[in-house]
Amino acid sequence: MNRVLNHFSTLLLLLLGTESIGLLIAETFSISVPPLTWAWLAVLCVLLWVASSFRRGILIGMPLCAAVLWYLYKIDEEDLLIEFQDLLEHVNAAYFGHFSGSGSVYLYSDQAAGHMTALLFVLFLLAAFLSVSLASGGFRISLSHLATIPLFAVCITVNGTPSVLPVLGVLLFWCGVHLSGDVCRPADAAGKGMLLGLLPCLLVLSGLLLLYNPSNYQYSERDIDLSQRFDRFGNALSKWMNRDGGSSEGSSTTGETSLRSYEPPSGWRSGTDDLVLTRSFDYSALDEEAFRVESDAAGSLYFRGKSYGDYRGNAWEAAIENTHQRALGFTARAVQNGRQEERDYQLQSDVAYDLLYLPYFSIADTENDVKFSNDGLRNYGGGFFQCYEDLAAVSRLSLSGSSASDEKQYREYAHTYYTRLPDSTRFAMADVCRSFGLTDDLDTAELILAVADTVRSRGIYDINAEPYAGSDYALDFLTSTYRGYCIHYATAATVLYRALGIPARVCEGYLVSFLDNSTVVVTGRDAHAWVEVYLDGVGWYPVEVTASPADSPDSQAYGMEQSPEQPEESPAEPDSESEPETPVTPEDQEEGPAEGSETSEEDAGGGSESSPDGKDGADASGRLPVLLLRLLLIPAGILLLAAAVYGRYRFLRSRLRKRLSVTNGRLLAVAAYRQADRLCRWGAEIPAVIRTTAEKAAFSQHEINEEEQKAVLSALNRLTNETYASLTTRQKLAFQYLFGNI
Repeated sequence: MNRVLNHFSTLLLLLLGTESIGLLIAETFSISVPPLTWAWLAVLCVLLWVASSFRRGILIGMPLCAAVLWYLYKIDEEDLLIEFQDLLEHVNAAYFGHFSGSGSVYLYSDQAAGHMTALLFVLFLLAAFLSVSLASGGFRISLSHLATIPLFAVCITVNGTPSVLPVLGVLLFWCGVHLSGDVCRPADAAGKGMLLGLLPCLLVLSGLLLLYNPSNYQYSERDIDLSQRFDRFGNALSKWMNRDGGSSEGSSTTGETSLRSYEPPSGWRSGTDDLVLTRSFDYSALDEEAFRVESDAAGSLYFRGKSYGDYRGNAWEAAIENTHQRALGFTARAVQNGRQEERDYQLQSDVAYDLLYLPYFSIADTENDVKFSNDGLRNYGGGFFQCYEDLAAVSRLSLSGSSASDEKQYREYAHTYYTRLPDSTRFAMADVCRSFGLTDDLDTAELILAVADTVRSRGIYDINAEPYAGSDYALDFLTSTYRGYCIHYATAATVLYRALGIPARVCEGYLVSFLDNSTVVVTGRDAHAWVEVYLDGVGWYPVEVTASPADSPDSQAYGMEQSPEQPEESPAEPDSESEPETPVTPEDQEEGPAEGSETSEEDAGGGSESSPDGKDGADASGRLPVLLLRLLLIPAGILLLAAAVYGRYRFLRSRLRKRLSVTNGRLLAVAAYRQADRLCRWGAEIPAVIRTTAEKAAFSQHEINEEEQKAVLSALNRLTNETYASLTTRQKLAFQYLFGNI
């Protein structure tokens, strides 16, 4: 008996480990495979188990494995090499989106419709190694971990939020391997111990899942603060280790290299590639010299540094250094075609920064559309076209020749990547745009100017603004705080542009005012942030969105020149009814909720209480005939099953009623949203009134009044009834009794 149990436990572990890792890999890298894939994988695992567990099994298992793989290869409609190539593209996309592009889109086209055969070849190698490891006479645990832990770690690192079932399967596999011991002996009781030990492990893991539902987990502000502390500590340590010995050489000649790059002075820099909005302003940077620049242009010039990419509410992540086309040169070539007058500049700095600061629109070209990388230059110059006063005129410019075709290719990338927003921010900004009267009905140039005017009019310029308490700086600036400096204005405007479908990004650098042929010493006081919008057919174009400081209304530099006092006029407070509510990501609030609106009564539960008829079929001797006893087992089993289903139904109904029985309107709105979200798996769509009320409850301080509560409950009740009516009879039974929705 022990030998049979040991063999069975080995097969169970092999299936559990291989199938779980396979599901995790497919989910992590978005690999499209049909459900039949896992049946074929189970067949291969059984054959490998036969080959590794029995003396002559290799003569049976391995030829049959080869036959199965050959059969899969022959029936596959795709070219196997193309499948593998496409599989690698999916891996690159997942890696790029998580590490390099921070959730951004990796642009590539699927060459294969499915990846079943390629994935099965890969998982066959994993299953072969696991089968040998589990059947080995020693190092069973370490070999099994060697095959699974690296793959599991990669999937968790890239995915971050995998499904519960594959993770549960991997954890049970590890528990089973440890319970069965490090040596596989056919006659010992390790298999029996493993099978008995897996049950409590499964119960414990299932209990943890019930207590800590991973689908309800959201990153809290405390988590973000902790990561920011580590970032600050790492930056401080890096600065301390790279501190200069104190020698400074003054100006250098063109092309002279530096041993390391330096960070230019700015009140908001954090020493990282990301633009962290939660930092307090650093006033010590205001008087630090950045560089000296001379130009024959007059007026104010934007000296562009770099731009940022994905928005995560309280920070801008470093933009992807796209090498698709030379995007930063498009606008300069378009302006050059417009016969604009060329200007010259010359820049000098005491140290070599990691990027070049160039004026708009510089003739210089780069493969990078985020910044101009510096190769140790401290003294450089060139030509540029000073043309950014008239947006409508610039939007009418055009490129020619190969530049036009290159721009057309880059345009698709710009509209994909630089319109990205978190879902919660996008939903909230849709309401903000409507309340401000910003619609995409306007001409693009008119809409760009309208957004800039709106942001300027909504805000109070305040260099002393403290970091916001909320987690969405753009939304907070436009709806509650109304206070900040150029970073806050640029953030709010960029998010609005993206919500309206206009590619936009925050750009930072310096805003410098010139007299004719003058040399200007640029300091941290001139550091500034603005917005770049993408004009189709032209390229990136700078837009000023920051309001002028109140004590210097004639100032052209809306950046860090002054520390302003209160402005003369405060922006109009938004109407409370039009104030956008932030969307729901149902956060870590308790699932608790409000009074129940569902009118469905608990079904009269007499079914489980009815007992079999009193015909006990006793014979003259008082004993039940064996045949009748066996017949009675069938209805008894049916009754027990019905009682279990009905008990589950009553439990789910009572839990839902409890959630919908509190008087707190905010909890009611969130609970109604979650119940509506559960109905979506049956083909329902969450009504707007439930979504907007839940967003208001979860992310604002407004209370939910009785009228709103009634509207939410009525909508939920109507959604439940409509969903139930659209189902088949079998689905209605599952909808009501297995899931307790009615």
